[in-house]
Amino acid sequence: GFAEFRHPIGAYSSVLFMILYGVMSHIRVKFEQNRMPYGVVFGMSLTFVSLILFLLAFLKEDSVYLWHLSINQWVFLAVFPIGLVITFLRLKRGMVIPIPMVVKNLFIRRT
Repeated sequence: GFAEFRHPIGAYSSVLFMILYGVMSHIRVKFEQNRMPYGVVFGMSLTFVSLILFLLAFLKEDSVYLWHLSINQWVFLAVFPIGLVITFLRLKRGMVIPIPMVVKNLFIRRT
């Protein structure tokens, strides 16, 4: 019956990560149209992944809790501000790398 129902966390996370991939790809393309601040997309991805996993952890049946949060949720709470700091520091400092220069440097052999 319903007492045995368990949330399909894997399905939920797959759908949410596919949506996140689409959003982050769109953001990356928008940044590449001008110049892409180095590390902004990584910081945003880290922030959103930790947020998604934190929220999905409420649906899991974990047995170890500390102040009503599982150990995984505490880890995601620690990662979330790291992603925010990376994002905002990169946007504030404006560490900009022209994308054609990055691509060019990938394929040039240095001797």
